[in-house]
Amino acid sequence: MSNLFFSNKSSSHIFDITVVGGGLTGSLMIYLLMCNKKLSKSKICWIKLKDKNLTDDRVSFYNSSNLEKLSKSKFLQNFPEKEITIVNEIHVLNKRQKKPLIWKNFPYMGFILKNKVVQKKLLDDIKNVKIYNSPVIKSYSDEFYRTIILEDKTVISSNLILAADGSNSNLRKLSSIKYLSHQLNHEAVTGYLEIENSNINIARQAFLDEGPIGLLPVKSKQKYVNFVWSMNKNVAKNILCLDNPSLIIANKLNNFYKSYDLKFKPIKDLSKRKLLKIHKWPLNLIFVPKPTSQRLILIGDAAHSIHPLAGQGFNLALEDCFEVENVLEKSMLTGKEFGHNDNLSLYNKNRNIRVKLMSISTTSLFYAFTQNSKILNDTLSKGMEYLNEKKLKNIFIKIANGF
Repeated sequence: MSNLFFSNKSSSHIFDITVVGGGLTGSLMIYLLMCNKKLSKSKICWIKLKDKNLTDDRVSFYNSSNLEKLSKSKFLQNFPEKEITIVNEIHVLNKRQKKPLIWKNFPYMGFILKNKVVQKKLLDDIKNVKIYNSPVIKSYSDEFYRTIILEDKTVISSNLILAADGSNSNLRKLSSIKYLSHQLNHEAVTGYLEIENSNINIARQAFLDEGPIGLLPVKSKQKYVNFVWSMNKNVAKNILCLDNPSLIIANKLNNFYKSYDLKFKPIKDLSKRKLLKIHKWPLNLIFVPKPTSQRLILIGDAAHSIHPLAGQGFNLALEDCFEVENVLEKSMLTGKEFGHNDNLSLYNKNRNIRVKLMSISTTSLFYAFTQNSKILNDTLSKGMEYLNEKKLKNIFIKIANGF
């Protein structure tokens, strides 16, 4: 970037690229930028608050396509093997099915990693980046920069800003970016259970009467699963107010999987005290038709928030980060500024179909399996059994893997 551009903002802190957001998406975006040898590290800025993910006991599923891309940045190099749970099968089951829909891919469909372990590794690996720990309160743009003003009155001007500030994105609001939002009247309830008679490499998606529940295996001395259960807000309130909600959840799963001899029970090991907690959050769908504004790109939950039943929300965020990398590479080849409108248009074009596909498919599955219609559920169950017998299910494997 020429010195002419810098002279216009002599009172500001000037950067080529600024990332806003300290969650997993923002951390991974900064990590990938810092790994890019073609970018000037002194011209990259990170605006983040406290490291909340260091206390996040949840896990995330990384599909095989995203793992392959991450491997190029040596992300998994020296990653503790004991913290990696390999998934090579996904079983999907509705109570009216005779057998689960099974997706297989060897050597793996993906990895399950603990959020706080990933966040700690990222923070350890990210070196020499300028960090500001104050929220954004104002944003405006001109011909050369997008400028943001922080609560502590710091002024930062950047050729391109990447907003990874979550589903309630303040930058999305400050930049007047239009989006679609829909409340599902469901809450996600998450926690841990012990499981017996299960292969540690199998992830599961079950459609219970109360709502869909995802079961992600976690490597440990004991076999644990991290569950994420989507249920009506009133049902969630009634279950969580009981003395032992983990036992209630375990019993419901035991009843659902009784034909498969799977056994669930609450964690009794007091040394795993942190895993005894159950957390919840409201489920709201967000879709941003055009996740860009002048010299600004929304990534992660700021651009799209989907139902967690497919475990693909975080993978969509990862894909956003990789597409940003792709756009930056092409920008360097063409000599265009990072925040050039052509680069923003390219990003929109390349992400539009994939995000729409996952948003529509997960929402459709949610509504299809939460309707109290025996005819509809029977039809869906037969359809899933048909897919299990046909090669058509391979299409869904490719979608889940990001191809």
